[in-house]
Amino acid sequence: MKGGNMSKAAKCFQGGGFGSPPLAAVAVLAALALAIAPGRAEGVSVITNGSFESGYNPPTGTFRTLQAGTADADDIDGWLVTANSVDWICTYWQAAHGVRSLDMSGTAAGTIVTATIFSTIPGEPYLVEFYMSGNPDGTRGVKTLKVIAQTGSSTYEQTFTYDTLAKGNTRTDMKWELQSWYFTAQGATTTLGFASLTSTAYGPALDNVSVELVPEPLTLAGVLLGVGCAAGYVRRRRG
Repeated sequence: MKGGNMSKAAKCFQGGGFGSPPLAAVAVLAALALAIAPGRAEGVSVITNGSFESGYNPPTGTFRTLQAGTADADDIDGWLVTANSVDWICTYWQAAHGVRSLDMSGTAAGTIVTATIFSTIPGEPYLVEFYMSGNPDGTRGVKTLKVIAQTGSSTYEQTFTYDTLAKGNTRTDMKWELQSWYFTAQGATTTLGFASLTSTAYGPALDNVSVELVPEPLTLAGVLLGVGCAAGYVRRRRG
């Protein structure tokens, strides 16, 4: 700057790696917007076909039952049935996302895992999100689903429940609920699995699974510093 001392705003931006001050102001305000934005943080899921839409011979009618240990076990792209069976649902009931979902108890309590081991960063936290409901047919009550993450030499597990009696869900209104769970990667690769703990043909329903790396939090101090720098720059431009 010519003819005087450098302003505080300019000092904030000097050597900060943002480039010119206008770009710096935009970057700061964008970061602030992300920090205070409500709802779920959008990211890139590291698993394939989390809503079970694609695969070999996907159901277009009510559903197909996929049995472990048979040629059908890997019909869902990116997934493998490893115990008993699951029902690959289409028109039988309302999906949470897209048109397909799963009943995790086909003829009995089933298990499905990611067919492809996905890459993770050791020591970093990951967020697992999925939608859960329950088969509204049969005897109403609590449906139980276990989530399993095998990462490095460690295995993490967590159970979730859905009470079809209390929720009053129906095939046309499944009343899906978003569930969240965190695990810390212990190795460079991880496998995610879901297992029904309801040993009937009317099990927990599953849809729209995602696994995302948890971003580092933007500290309040950093936000305030950025806002101060941006505000100072705007005042300087107007002055």
